[in-house]
Amino acid sequence: MLTSLVKISVGLFAWMGGIYGVLQIGNLHTSWDHVACGPWGCGPTVPAMTAYHLFWLMLILPPAAMVARVLPEGLRDKAGWVLMALGAGIALAVVAWQAVYWLPIGGENAASYFVQRCLFSMATLIDVPMAQIFLAGMLFWAWPPPKRAKSPFVDTAATDTAEVNAAATEAQPNVSEEAPGVSLLTPSDSA
Repeated sequence: MLTSLVKISVGLFAWMGGIYGVLQIGNLHTSWDHVACGPWGCGPTVPAMTAYHLFWLMLILPPAAMVARVLPEGLRDKAGWVLMALGAGIALAVVAWQAVYWLPIGGENAASYFVQRCLFSMATLIDVPMAQIFLAGMLFWAWPPPKRAKSPFVDTAATDTAEVNAAATEAQPNVSEEAPGVSLLTPSDSA
């Protein structure tokens, strides 16, 4: 009991330390702080965007992995598809919003920068973790099934269907040969 409490405490401390560490990336000042600026807009610095995207990743994926580990396989797959659909739906909503809102006010060259504007809007939308939700869904969906424990009562060497069928056929008595004193007559033969 004490060792599991220590493991949980160390895990939580490491998780919180990781979250704090990735948020410190936002304090970096580099020569490429505003490289994402262009005719499609200018947003926060690259270190700030990186810090917040990694923050969402660190906040969502470890608990998602813990939940994926305990969910039954069918429910885990469904949850993965729902999360991936939610992440993709948020991305489609961003694209639709940019088409409805930004294209009319973007000027005469707005259509030529529409893809860059959509990617820029998705990258700077740090309040909604759409990529991280999608990744959590992929984690749920791709989680390996649990390994089955070997049973001492089942011969696991004969798992091939052909081997099992051959063994079952050999174990059945051959009734095509007539044993002494036994008649193989059917009810239709005796009439």
